[in-house]
Amino acid sequence: MTVDGATRHQADLRAGETVAAVATGGVRSDIIQVAKAFGAPAIAAIDVKAEKLKAARRLWVTRTASLDEMLRRLGVDADLGDYAQVRVAA
Repeated sequence: MTVDGATRHQADLRAGETVAAVATGGVRSDIIQVAKAFGAPAIAAIDVKAEKLKAARRLWVTRTASLDEMLRRLGVDADLGDYAQVRVAA
């Protein structure tokens, strides 16, 4: 399935709906562009890397947030301490 088809059909994006893209590299960048083409009035991008958020702003994203910022807003402690034995950086 193409990005266009996935955004339109699997996500069931309809005109006037807002979109949030979590992780903004590769395919998500395409989704941002397709969402704009479908008329999404607001598109948010969330990522761990500042440079990816900067690039997303050039793709008509109306709001960006780092993953740490989103976790703080949700009241989630971003420092997993000993909870996570393995950490994977995106």
